[in-house]
This record gives sequence, C-alpha cells and structure tokens, in this order.
Amino acid sequence: MNWVAAKLLAAALGLFVAALPIMASAQNASLDLRATASATLNPAALPLGDGKYSTTPRVGYLYPCLPGVFYSITQTGARGGGPWLHGATWNLTEKPFVQGRVLWPNADLTISVSDDKRVFSGNGLPLGAPTGIFPVQESDPAHYWDPNPNPLKAQSISFSVPVNPIIADKPSCIELPIAIGLDGVVFFSALDSHGRDEPAYEMQDTCGGMSAPNNMYHRYQPSDCMPHIHENNALVGYALDGFGIFSPYDEDGKELSTKDLDECHGRTSPIIWDGKRVTMYHYVLTRDYPYSISCFRGVPAHIPLPPPPPAPSFSSWFRGFLPGSQGRPGNGSLGSAGSEPVGIYPRETAQSDMGLGIEQGKTRLPPPSKGAEIRFDRNGQRFFFKCADEDTTKACVDALTPVLDTIMQAH
Repeated sequence: MNWVAAKLLAAALGLFVAALPIMASAQNASLDLRATASATLNPAALPLGDGKYSTTPRVGYLYPCLPGVFYSITQTGARGGGPWLHGATWNLTEKPFVQGRVLWPNADLTISVSDDKRVFSGNGLPLGAPTGIFPVQESDPAHYWDPNPNPLKAQSISFSVPVNPIIADKPSCIELPIAIGLDGVVFFSALDSHGRDEPAYEMQDTCGGMSAPNNMYHRYQPSDCMPHIHENNALVGYALDGFGIFSPYDEDGKELSTKDLDECHGRTSPIIWDGKRVTMYHYVLTRDYPYSISCFRGVPAHIPLPPPPPAPSFSSWFRGFLPGSQGRPGNGSLGSAGSEPVGIYPRETAQSDMGLGIEQGKTRLPPPSKGAEIRFDRNGQRFFFKCADEDTTKACVDALTPVLDTIMQAH
C-alpha cells in the first residue's frame, strides 16, 4: 500500500470511527412518547394489559411472586375506566394527567462502584424533572377518575447490584419496586391491586409518575422526562438484578415493542456498558404493556418499602358525608328513610337477604339495624342501605359500621 492509499484509508477510517458516537447518540427528539405514533406503536391505540399476569414467565405478561395476594390489595385506586378506554385498547392521548409542576431541589441519587458492586443511594425524588401535585387536587380534572390522596415524600433508598450481572438458571418473579431510573425515580410493575393495566387507569402526571400509598414517587412506562430516553439504544436505568434498562429504540432508531423482546422484556444485543461496547442482555422500556421488566433474568436485590397505610374503615371514610360535615358531593349520599326491606344492594354482586343477613363471598354478615337510608359508591359498585324510619341517620351508621368495615376491606 502506498502512502496516498494509506492516507485515504486512514481518513476513511477516521470518518467512520467519528461517526460511531453520532449513531449511538442519535435522537428521536421530535417523538413525544405521549402523543406521537411511530411505525411500531400508536399511543392512541395501545393494547390494554388487564389481567395479564402469569404463574410462569411469558412474553407480554407479568410474572409476580404472589399473584393471589398482590392483585387483591385493599387500596382504593382509580374508580374505573374513562372514555379513553376502547375495548382491548386505550388512548393515552385522551387520558387526563395530574396537573401541577413541582420541582424538587432536594432530589438525590448517587451511583458508585465498590469492588464488584454498583451501589445506589437516593431519596426517590426526580432529578431535574417536575412532578404533578399530590395529593391530587379536587379542582384537577384527574381527581374525578383517581382522587389519589397520597402526598409525595422523600424516601431512603439504598441497595447494590452486581457491576457485571449474569443470567440466572431461570427467571425470577417480580415484587415492588423493580428498577431505578438515572433520574432517581423507581419503577413499579404495571398492574394495579385489581389486576388492571395501571397506566391505563391510574392518573399519572405529565412525566408519567404518581405517588403510592407509601408516598413513593414512581413510574411504570418510559417518560419524556427521563434522561437519554429519546436516544437510540441508550442506558436509562438499572434493574434490581444489575442489568441495564435501555431506551425504546434500537441502534437504527426503530422503536421496539413487546413482541421484539423476551419473556422478561429484554434482549441480547450490542450496547455501551460502562464505556465499552459489548454484546449483553438488557431490558427495554416500551410504550406497550408490560412497559418494563416483567421478570428478572438475574438475581434481584431488594429495596425495602415503607408499609402502606391500612385500608380505611367505614367509620373514618363515610362519616365525612354526615349532615354538618364537609363531605364531597357525588361520592356518597344520604336520603330519607323508607319502608323497603332491610338490605344491601351492591350493583351486580350481593343481593338483599331480607333482614336475615348478607352473603358477602363466604362471610355471612349480621343484618343492618334499622334507621335512615344510606347510599354510596365504592370502586364502581353502588351500595344501598335502608333501615326503619324511627332511627336517626347517625344511629343507623353506628349500627352498620361493622358490616360496612367488612365491605370496605373487600372492595
């Protein structure tokens, strides 16, 4: 090879090498994850994930550790689906978002390496991104669908994972939380306590986050507020087994979906890992269910969570609607007494037992005492109580409290 040819080859190689970082950091900045369709997915018609959990790892399903318990937690959550639900799909572009723009200057996340461990320490608040106002304000349109009463509070997050994780002999089930983003926000798995597609029902803010009953800010999906989320094949967080979580785009800028990934929502392909280009397993955030990690390919660490508050009792929840209180119209009502038989009439489920008792699953409850008429809605079901005319509303509420406490726990 002569000098001129060598010079030309070196120049060509230099151009090629110089182009690699540009390809790796190519962005889809014009793509609004909440509103813009791609050749892969349309946010106006996302597949609904209701009930998609399994007792074994399965593509497109969550693999929870305790499905029978995890999906029957007695928390109120969203009241039900809105007009953005369309059969087997839901329209993210039509769904309300929690209003407000709250910045958290005390947000903190430190990621360091000690020997063979990657160490995380933070408080769970978002770095450089706002949240909505939690509890959700009554003036917020989102409040009608999800009156989330949980304020955001700084947490104490500390855990470590392997710097170089390895794939375990078999996948592991998931608990909460499942990962942490580079902005310090943790990720939860995407079904609510009723087994519904959480992002489709619960009200998130414009950054895709919300507060949990234990006051932890968290996400389920990719968010425009996340660092590097619009870059091709870019690291955006870490799973609790140490593997990376990457943006929704491959090296060529194609948006990935669940069908491109394995049963744990990941794949093996070339990535940049700790500054080196390697071929390695990693998870991928997608705009379609289950959105993030559905099982762990490695051995997960554990982030202890503060316990959520107990489910509210009827006496604390309902007394706000008694005369003279500051109850919220539409969430409960008191009517005049009548002569219909004693009974409870929740829509589509229980029936009146004509004063002899109420069948609620396998639990036979004592009949309500006599008194005023009481009606209220709870998680999409309407409950109706009627007692005799001679007792006051308060007396009827006092007598019904044991019955209603049981219903509150069951619904």
